[in-house]
Amino acid sequence: MKPLIIGLAASALAAIGVARFAPRLLHRGGELSELTKDELYEKAQEADIPGRSEMTKEQLVEALGAAS
Repeated sequence: MKPLIIGLAASALAAIGVARFAPRLLHRGGELSELTKDELYEKAQEADIPGRSEMTKEQLVEALGAAS
């Protein structure tokens, strides 16, 4: 049910012209901000984001959102 809701939310955002902001906050399981710092760091490693070891949780969320 959760993927359906996320899909519907993305469709609604697209309809009102703000879909470009949705990928910055969402990942397959929900919002990036819901992940732990360790989980975000792991994703940042996979995305090869420079400076990730010095980033705060909020900075990791922002960097991962910009990378998607």
